[in-house]
Amino acid sequence: SEFRDSVFLSLDLLYPSGELYQPYNFNGPVDSAELYRQSPHDVNAWIVESIPMQAVPMIALQKDSTFYVAISDAPFRYHNFTSQAYTPEEGRLCLQSGDDGSSPGMQPASYDTLSLNYNAEKTQVFTTGKVLPYYHEVSKNHSHRFECVLFTTGGSSLGDLRKAVNTKIAHHFGEIDSGDYFGALSFSTPYMNLRANESGKSNVWVIPAVEYGNTQYGRDAFWISTMLPPEYAAECLKNELSIVNHFAEYPLFTIIWAYRAYMDGFPVDMTKVQAYVNAVEERVSEGAYYSYYDGDGRLDFQYWGDLMAFEKDDVITYNQGLFAVALLAAERMGLQISSSPSKAIQVFNDQYNHELGFYPVSNFKDILSPDAILPEVLAKIYLDTLLLPQDRIRSHFDRMIKHAKTDYGFKV
Repeated sequence: SEFRDSVFLSLDLLYPSGELYQPYNFNGPVDSAELYRQSPHDVNAWIVESIPMQAVPMIALQKDSTFYVAISDAPFRYHNFTSQAYTPEEGRLCLQSGDDGSSPGMQPASYDTLSLNYNAEKTQVFTTGKVLPYYHEVSKNHSHRFECVLFTTGGSSLGDLRKAVNTKIAHHFGEIDSGDYFGALSFSTPYMNLRANESGKSNVWVIPAVEYGNTQYGRDAFWISTMLPPEYAAECLKNELSIVNHFAEYPLFTIIWAYRAYMDGFPVDMTKVQAYVNAVEERVSEGAYYSYYDGDGRLDFQYWGDLMAFEKDDVITYNQGLFAVALLAAERMGLQISSSPSKAIQVFNDQYNHELGFYPVSNFKDILSPDAILPEVLAKIYLDTLLLPQDRIRSHFDRMIKHAKTDYGFKV
């Protein structure tokens, strides 16, 4: 039989311990022994409180106004087993491929589940995540490559360090121009949030943030994947297509996402997309899409504004617009639809409030929000078509500027 062995690789940075040197990770200064990870290795560990983690697999050391930095490739390259050991008292930082299973600082939870009051009516139970030893397998025909980037950069703050780290990730792993920081940030964030899909429903999926563990959220993943190379976005889609997810606007995004992959030239299982179309159309009446789902039973959690509750017979403007886009996308993919796209667009358009001069959040809620006209952007980008009269779009946007714009973005 073929000889097999296990390997644990560690790139160590040694330094004289003392006040002249300050260890850093992506979260900030590190002053005590700890081992940081990027995954709780449990798809049900949605919120992790007892495993130290950082968003980027990196180590850094600051002396005066210089950072010495090492970053490894994204966790999905290593089956999600990347770890970073800090032992300041010994003057040692370690960037590791694999995991020795140790917990020198914070200890993993001694209980298996964590109960949180998710809302007034429901309590959700989460698992706490796992700390596992893991050593990569090597053999004659199976090598293990641990790719790292080492560099120095000037700076005196965490912001300086993060900017340099994001820029270096994008330049090395994404070939993004180092002078384009917005482009660098747009690549490095989703790329470092790619994980091997431990559920087996796709090779990779993308998490919204390291704080959310190793789970893909369909809505978040749709937007995040727009910043990923298309081959990764198409692979992440497979997770959503594995089973029809009725939650909130997830099914609408899945259809639009499938169309994007289809237009990018990747194979898409149209039978599975058709199942989503069928599920969506079960919630339609006279061209209106009703977000409430009996299988879930909650009046809140019907769209991205999770904590806003809607009546069962309300029509959320944002979701209605997404429904129109999804119908048009399904039609262009040659799928069977029973609803009329033009009727769906008309319902969307009729939600405009002439007195207030904007599209409200829903038929029953006269709330000004940027999301109501966002489907128009998707229709233009992906379908090269317009859904709404441009004078109404302009009026909505003017109201946003006048009433909702702040120094930090738009309020709802």
